[in-house]
Amino acid sequence: MKIHVLYTPDCPNYQLAIANVRAALAQLNRSDDVAVIEEVQTGKTSVHSTPRVASPTILLNGIDLFDKDTSVESLACRLYQSDSGLKGEPSVAEIVSALLAKGIDEL
Repeated sequence: MKIHVLYTPDCPNYQLAIANVRAALAQLNRSDDVAVIEEVQTGKTSVHSTPRVASPTILLNGIDLFDKDTSVESLACRLYQSDSGLKGEPSVAEIVSALLAKGIDEL
């Protein structure tokens, strides 16, 4: 199982998003068996030829963890809806919730 964090270096929130993904996996005791792959986007597509998406985007086995189509024409930062309003990255709790909703405990 793999989690890709797609990001552009100019968006300031990707480092916290990566840290939150790792913390969420630790809470779920999945740090050892789920690879976190940090993928820089610079062109029109990502390394895996998927369309460029807003940064940061978190994919679980190639599927957006937060079920959004965030394809963009140019490099852009992504916003996530949270209980406290819009943020540049999902919280650890939001990532844990999304991973459980996607069935990570069954994979």
